[in-house]
Amino acid sequence: MAVLIVFWQKTLQKRKLFCDLWLAFLLIGSQSIARAQCVDPVLSGPPVWPPYINAETDEGIRSGVAVDLISKILTNENISFEVDKAKPWNRVLKQFENGDIDILFTLLDTAERRSFALYTEYWVHDVYAIITKKSAAFSYSSIDDLKGRPGVMYHGVRLPPPLRQIPIDNQHFTTVNEAHLLHRMLRHGRVDYVLASVASFFDLIPEGFDPEEFHVLQSSAVRVPVYMAISKKSNCVDLLETINGKIRVLRDEVAQSLYAGKFVN
Repeated sequence: MAVLIVFWQKTLQKRKLFCDLWLAFLLIGSQSIARAQCVDPVLSGPPVWPPYINAETDEGIRSGVAVDLISKILTNENISFEVDKAKPWNRVLKQFENGDIDILFTLLDTAERRSFALYTEYWVHDVYAIITKKSAAFSYSSIDDLKGRPGVMYHGVRLPPPLRQIPIDNQHFTTVNEAHLLHRMLRHGRVDYVLASVASFFDLIPEGFDPEEFHVLQSSAVRVPVYMAISKKSNCVDLLETINGKIRVLRDEVAQSLYAGKFVN
């Protein structure tokens, strides 16, 4: 009887090993098929969103954290690709919806976009917060703490709630059309705080400014997940899980590079 039990145990172990190997074979095979179908995909995104997407150079080169990340992922998969020229965002979305653009390297989530986009897992959080001078920091627990304090933001930025209510409620709030004015107004005491994407604010610090001059109030931080997406009309749809696997490995490294040392209580 004992011999029979041992025989069946070994048989089951062999069957499990065979099943594991077969599943691995299927996974490798499906990934190979996905790569074979995804030929020279066209990549795009918003025209500029620093530091995720930098302004296009005069030579037509696009760079930034998002561009570098998807380039690294596809290169590691031996997939050649084309980074599209910068163009108006509405045109990009339309071409993406039609399948003329295969992959967007940055996209925020909306129900409407999910009708034509296959979203990856989030690859970074774009953190919005109140930024002050280090020498003039103040405590913050709610937007009521900002009453009477002058503030500023870059015109046209879509703030997440509850921060988006601040410019509405505060009569001492203003907007500017040049990013460098945010840092200058804060440095010279013309405002008490800036509302901004933390990554963008520090990426755009003017020459001669020290990042250590500024404080991010962690209690005000709102994290907005940022995704990549594949057009549902693209031949690259089967690449989704491969991209997700790479994102899981790399996103902590991305967050560390963007936000290390930039938060205070």
